[in-house]
Amino acid sequence: MWQEITLWQYQQIIPIMTKPDKDWTEINVDYKLISILTGMTQYQIDSLPLEDLKKERAKLKFLKEDITGKPVKYIEVNGRRYRVIYNIKDMPFARYIESKVFGKDVVGNLHKISASMVMPQKRNWLGRWVDDVYDASKHEQYSLDMQEAKFVDVYHTLVFFYQVYRYWIEV
Repeated sequence: MWQEITLWQYQQIIPIMTKPDKDWTEINVDYKLISILTGMTQYQIDSLPLEDLKKERAKLKFLKEDITGKPVKYIEVNGRRYRVIYNIKDMPFARYIESKVFGKDVVGNLHKISASMVMPQKRNWLGRWVDDVYDASKHEQYSLDMQEAKFVDVYHTLVFFYQVYRYWIEV
């Protein structure tokens, strides 16, 4: 099920799971998670037959499972394609600084961090994907695309990137 959620959904889920309001019950948490994952409103969830509600709650078990997958070379979303930059030496210094600033709120800024570590691509006249120019003024668009990307693609890419990033910082 991790493969089916977007980065945006993950960003909404984590605070609910890690820092739920002290007044929330397990049912409150589950309702919020179901709403994020299905797009149903509180009213729609309340209106579900009991058996359907049990099924929806059972689907939440994946949130306690390990996130499996591997880093990807490309992230495709909204008809656009981005090549992931894993080598920090290939990243412009300004984007490196951006990623450090965004790192102050990692979960809240995952989409911005991931937008800093990709290169947009376009098709050339032969129909092949080639790197486009990274336009810093479009960082918000890149970030919004990353929010809609598959969570597992972005997650494993970020984990790998930060392992490399930490190595370069320590050297």
